[in-house]
Amino acid sequence: MKEHKNQTFKDRRLSPATDVRDRRFVKCDFQACRLSVPYTAVPEERTRIINCSFESCTFSGSTFQSKGLLQQVLLHNIAHTDYMAIGGVIFDRVTFKGRFDRWILDSDHRGMVVGFHSVTDEECAALDGHAQAAYRTIEWALDISDAEFKECELRPSVPAHLVRRNPETQMLMRHEKVVNSRWQENPALKGNRAEAFCRWVARTYQRETIIVAPVRNKKLRAEYLEGMKILRAEGI
Repeated sequence: MKEHKNQTFKDRRLSPATDVRDRRFVKCDFQACRLSVPYTAVPEERTRIINCSFESCTFSGSTFQSKGLLQQVLLHNIAHTDYMAIGGVIFDRVTFKGRFDRWILDSDHRGMVVGFHSVTDEECAALDGHAQAAYRTIEWALDISDAEFKECELRPSVPAHLVRRNPETQMLMRHEKVVNSRWQENPALKGNRAEAFCRWVARTYQRETIIVAPVRNKKLRAEYLEGMKILRAEGI
């Protein structure tokens, strides 16, 4: 495995035909880097990052919001200057370990803009269909069990049953169970995070949702964990 240490990668544009394989990036700085540029509408044509690790790296103005495949990738103690959004990407055995700030993890291509090209509804349907077909063959997609986030939104386009998690701080909620629990009438769920979680899950209509506690946010950590504790006690 080739190692890159204390290097800066600036304005890199990786084409849909590019494979980045067998690399270890340690304390590197990624600035305004992009995947799958120029854009093509072919679902199979996407930048692939395979068997790579990113350790104590920094991302600024960089995004994975483009067609990509992350396969056997480790992300460990990653810093960034704003929200870090990974969207339009297929996750195949991607592990998060250590400390992270604010992240969005998503395999949906809707609303994606590549260069000056906005993805059309037809293209989006083909891209999303390809991603979901890939998930039917993947052993597991994400492992966030040893990750601590300030905030993490795990979008439903990543199948919840393919996510390895810490059940104490990363709670799986099922839509059917929530709507059948009559949670609106339960006094234990009034005015707390448990009520907010149920309202969110009932509104999304997704079969399964993972709620990730922001354990690196002292105030919200306590609220989230108490809400999860209430839901477990109520059997929801």
